[in-house]
Amino acid sequence: MHEYLHTLEHPCLSLATGKSTVVREGFCEYLTLQVITKLAAMDADGQDMLALQHQIEGADLPSWKHNGTIKDYQAPGDYAGHVERVRQVVALIGDNGVKAAFFQGHLEFLNLYQSGTPMKPLPAGGTWMRAPEEYPLEDLLRVTGCSQAELAVENPQLEKLPPADFLPIEPLSIQGYRTHLVAGAWHDDHPDAAETWEQIAHQNGTTPDVVKKLNPARTGEPPSFRHVLVPEV
Repeated sequence: MHEYLHTLEHPCLSLATGKSTVVREGFCEYLTLQVITKLAAMDADGQDMLALQHQIEGADLPSWKHNGTIKDYQAPGDYAGHVERVRQVVALIGDNGVKAAFFQGHLEFLNLYQSGTPMKPLPAGGTWMRAPEEYPLEDLLRVTGCSQAELAVENPQLEKLPPADFLPIEPLSIQGYRTHLVAGAWHDDHPDAAETWEQIAHQNGTTPDVVKKLNPARTGEPPSFRHVLVPEV
C-alpha cells in the first residue's frame, strides 16, 4: 500500500519540498495507516470488502479471496517519526489539506508556491484570500455585484484604483468568495498534472460555468500556478 501511494503523489509536491524525506515517506505512511486501519475494521468475508473490490476493480471481474488485513498496524522504524511530523502538519491544516497537497498538488495548504517559495501568510481571522493575478477590478465589481466603495471598506487598496487596472497582489477580503490556486504541470514530464475547469469546479462544490463566469478574462485552459476566483461554499 505504501509503495502504491507513491505513484499517486502529485509531482509538484516533491519538487516544491526538495524531495523531503518527511514529505516523501511521511505522507505516504500517514495515508497507508489510514487505509489499513479502515480495511482492518471491515469484515473480510462480508459485503463491505466485496463492495470495495467492486468499486475499485469493477463488478465484472472475478472475486478474489481476501487473506486478511494486518491488525493494529504501526508505522515501522524511521517512518514512525515521519508520520508524527505529518500529524503535526495535520493539526495545523487538517487532514483534507494534507490530502489536497499530496494528491492534487495544492501546496497553498502547506504555504508554498509550486516553485517551493514560501507564501506570505494571510492576515489572521476574517475571510482573507490571495488576490487573483491579472484580474481587472471592473471584472470583480461585475461578478460580485459589489460597488467599489463597498469593497474598499475591507480592502482600502481598492478605494482609488481605476476600474480597468489589475487588482494589487495583496490579500483580499470579500464575503462569499475565495481564490483557488491552479495546480499545474511543473515540467513537461507531467502534462496531465494541470487542472481543468471541471476539476476546479468539482473541488469547490460548483460547476465549470460558474467558475468561468467568475473569471471572465481567463479564456482557454486554467492558468497554471495562478489564482482564480471561486465561490465560498
